[in-house]
Amino acid sequence: MNMTKWKWLNMAVGKIRFAPDRNAVYRELEDHIEDHKAALLARTPSLTEAEAEEQAVAAMGDPEPLAEELAKLHRPWLGYLWRLSQVLLVLAVLALAAVTVLRFTGDIGTRPGYLWEALTWDYSEYFQAKEEVLRSRAVYRPAGRLEVSGYTVSVKEATLDAVGPDDPYSYRLLYLDLRIRPSWRGECMDLRWAVSSVTDSLGTVYPLGTDGGGKPWWGWRDADSWGDLAPLGQKALVTLWYVPEGVEWVELTFGSGELARTLRVDLTEEVEP
Repeated sequence: MNMTKWKWLNMAVGKIRFAPDRNAVYRELEDHIEDHKAALLARTPSLTEAEAEEQAVAAMGDPEPLAEELAKLHRPWLGYLWRLSQVLLVLAVLALAAVTVLRFTGDIGTRPGYLWEALTWDYSEYFQAKEEVLRSRAVYRPAGRLEVSGYTVSVKEATLDAVGPDDPYSYRLLYLDLRIRPSWRGECMDLRWAVSSVTDSLGTVYPLGTDGGGKPWWGWRDADSWGDLAPLGQKALVTLWYVPEGVEWVELTFGSGELARTLRVDLTEEVEP
């Protein structure tokens, strides 16, 4: 009894258990039959389509022995391993893409334990003044960035608060929301050591430290409080206390000597909060 093309193909691939392999082999064998059929019709014009197909199928031989050989060749675990490798490759590419984007936008914190703080970082949460003692607030978005020792430093936003009752008991606080892209080593910048001086347009010098009894000083904090690694970028808040009236800019100097670089924060163009 002659076998139809569909029956022969199903028998030939029936023992291949990995579906993608089974479908691919099915299409390949079908192409062989169709090519042979076309050759027969070209060589013998008197043949009908059905006769040519029947002869082409017969020329392929017994499908049972072929099915056994194909099953040995296409082991299912090889197919599943190949598919798993594809999935892992895609995941690796996506992970690399995510790390690359975050690395160069500098908008995420570092350690997993502080990831939520980094993602939800809002420097206004650390404002010292409560609404009832806040006399005025000015917001600035200064342009410019600084390249120093492999780091890129910029100020996303600056907020200047006037706090307390009228003079002589009022004072002013300046908050600088920093973005720091790490060096090629992926290390967090420790602002305590990186910032060598903080000054303003009136010549005021702000030492690093704690409350100096009404004298200007500056302090800082990170989104990642531990700050030991920063492969994806760093967020930090620098606060200047007791800023004088009439200040038009402040400067943060990073490093010292010939390697010193200065980032100027302009405070003359106020924006909407």
